[in-house]
This record gives sequence, structure tokens and C-alpha cells, in this order.
Amino acid sequence: MEISSIRPVAARAPHRCAAQRVFNTARLCGVGGLACAVLASSSYAEPPRDALSEMTQCTNVGDPIERLHCFDAAAARAQQAVAPSAEGFGKPPAPAPQVEKITATVREILRSARGQAIFVLDNGQTWRQLDGDDAHVMEPRPGKTMKVTIERGAFGSYNLLIDGRNGLIRVQRIQ
Repeated sequence: MEISSIRPVAARAPHRCAAQRVFNTARLCGVGGLACAVLASSSYAEPPRDALSEMTQCTNVGDPIERLHCFDAAAARAQQAVAPSAEGFGKPPAPAPQVEKITATVREILRSARGQAIFVLDNGQTWRQLDGDDAHVMEPRPGKTMKVTIERGAFGSYNLLIDGRNGLIRVQRIQ
């Protein structure tokens, strides 16, 4: 590579993202560009969560070829960020956090064709009493609100508990 093809440091355009810095560093290094780029990338290393913001910064690059190189470098970094690692191989996946119970206020109690209660909650959810459940659900007194707690039961079922009342009602979410 000829020395005349390398621009002075002061004449270089400002870098818009770390990927563009790595690309420009590799371009200046010539044949050994890959090794130079790897060394330069470690000095500009960002956490994996910044890969998306790095791609967003590439949209600000004016020159189409440099923008493409910026996106290519950012995409490679994003792939490394989401690549599976060998340290987790064989381990069971971590269970997703689950909501164990919700508390809400009943806006309306309806009845199914079989007389089972249908609870319309203030959070937009609608729950129906199961047909096999024979618990009698009474309407709240006028002017009183009915607060309920719905929690997970055994084998994927759900139980509705009415505040101030004993017993539970087996329910299924319908909306």
C-alpha cells in the first residue's frame, strides 16, 4: 500500500459509530486490516445491548458505501451479542417469570346460559365460573364494590377469591 493513499488523521471525517471507526481503521491498515480492526474494536467495545443503538447511528452516515460498511459491522456485532454460548449448553432453560395472582375490582357480574357467573374486571379481563363449580355467587350490595383475587391453582387451573367471603370459585379466562 502506498503511503500517499492514507489520509492524514486530521483530514478524516468524524466517526458516527463504533462500527464505522473499526471499518475506517481496517481500511487504513491495508492488508493487515482484519487484525488491525480486531485490535481497534476492543478499544471501542460496547455492551451487547448497544448493538441496536449502533445500527441506529449508522443511519446518520451520509456516504452510502460507508453507511453499508457501518451496518455490516454493526450487524456482525449484533450477531455476536445474540449468539448462544457453550457455557449454557445442556442446562435447562430458565423459567419465564409468571404472574401468580392478580387483584382487581369487578365492574359487572353476568350470568351464562347455565347460570354460572361471568366476572368482567376493571382491567379488561373477563373470567367465567367453570361448569363443574357449584359455588353460588351473589351480586354485591348497591354502592359496594367487589374486589377479587385470581390465583393459579393446580394443573393449570385458576381460582377466584372474593374479598370478605369464604371459599373459592374455579374460573377460566375468556377474554
